[in-house]
Amino acid sequence: MRKEYVKPSITSEEFVANEYIAACWNIRCNVPYGYGYYETNGKPGYQSDDVYIAEGSGCKKMHEARGIDAAGPAANAMWQPTNVFGQKVGDPYGVFYFKAKGDHWGDSNHHFCTLDKVNWDPNPNASN
Repeated sequence: MRKEYVKPSITSEEFVANEYIAACWNIRCNVPYGYGYYETNGKPGYQSDDVYIAEGSGCKKMHEARGIDAAGPAANAMWQPTNVFGQKVGDPYGVFYFKAKGDHWGDSNHHFCTLDKVNWDPNPNASN
């Protein structure tokens, strides 16, 4: 039985730079006492069909967050400030919600950063 001739060939892959750059950021968890949630029903304020995330106050510490667009963190959740009795204090507003890898603060790894006061810095020495 004769073998079929196969012409030798070389293939290669080329890296092409993309405009999207994911960056690593140092972000301060800085929300006041209250609770965070995902706005899912399109109605302002927290309702039972919105998705609850966590409550408490920010830990005031810097955390490393990865995979964020190079333009910086953007609002991806809502925060409703409350007093210690659970009564609403003001209107809810957009916050950046993230889980900090490797951090274990209390029972929760949930962190929130307000957007009105910039509390994040790019971390040029870290990689995604």
